[in-house]
Amino acid sequence: RYGIPEEAQVSLTIYDIHGRVVNTIQSGEQKAGYYNFTWNGLDSYNKPVSTGMYFTQLHTDSYSKVIKMVYVK
Repeated sequence: RYGIPEEAQVSLTIYDIHGRVVNTIQSGEQKAGYYNFTWNGLDSYNKPVSTGMYFTQLHTDSYSKVIKMVYVK
């Protein structure tokens, strides 16, 4: 779950432990508000990823945050 205080370009990307892009969940303009997302464990080719550590980066025009995740099947 994340919130943005004003309309902005938002990018929500999942990376593997080596820094490679696994999947882009959101990319585009969003209005102010709170949003929820659930990652289904698939990469950008709709193939399941392996169990392990992943990172999610939320990036807007004025804010960026990285969150560590552990994916368990």
